[in-house]
Amino acid sequence: MRIGKLCWLALTLVMLAEAALAQDRRRWEISPFAGFETSSSYPVQSAFGTPGGFVPVGTTNTSTIDQLRVNSGLSYGAFIDYSVLDHLQLEFMWARNPTTYSQHDFVTGLYTEAYDSNIDQYQFGVLFPLLGSGYFRERKFVPFVAGGLGFTHESNNNGNPDRTAFAFNLGGGAKYYLSKNFGLRGDIRYMPTYANSTPSFACDIFGNCFNVRSRNFENRANFSGGIIFRF
Repeated sequence: MRIGKLCWLALTLVMLAEAALAQDRRRWEISPFAGFETSSSYPVQSAFGTPGGFVPVGTTNTSTIDQLRVNSGLSYGAFIDYSVLDHLQLEFMWARNPTTYSQHDFVTGLYTEAYDSNIDQYQFGVLFPLLGSGYFRERKFVPFVAGGLGFTHESNNNGNPDRTAFAFNLGGGAKYYLSKNFGLRGDIRYMPTYANSTPSFACDIFGNCFNVRSRNFENRANFSGGIIFRF
């Protein structure tokens, strides 16, 4: 009987200690950031039969336009992370890039500005802290890898239609916690967005070639830094 009472007492103390620790744990992180997003180009349709896709409205010579390029520029947004396990966080990412598109003329070889665009990326994914998230164990330096799926929305001007397309991201970075509630975050993401599909050729090992359609992506990378608010 005495041993049983001691076991129950020990179990109660463990449960109370766990509850006290749980109240001190901070599962949520909100990390506003600012950064830089790289450029990327992809083929479009011209009147001469160059690869198919989207031709910008309001151009004076669309017959010789064979590529569109989304230009590099500043970005900003936020990450929201929720700790599930010590080595697993669920993550939502919003990133905005106010930028311009330029068009390439294959006759002159020059790019000229076509239209302005606000590009918003909304993606849901996971983040894996390589040394633990700091939720179950207090850590100051936390490197991580991350990835997710979602979509990109473009708000275009100059009479060009807005566009929403599939997107995904892969990357990583590091967090450094200054205290239990605040920290710093550096992040690098490869963030392709589907652009269009274009006609092309594919050949098998026997030399037989076929008409196929190739999927083109805006292959961009985002470099960012921000502040972590943890609660």
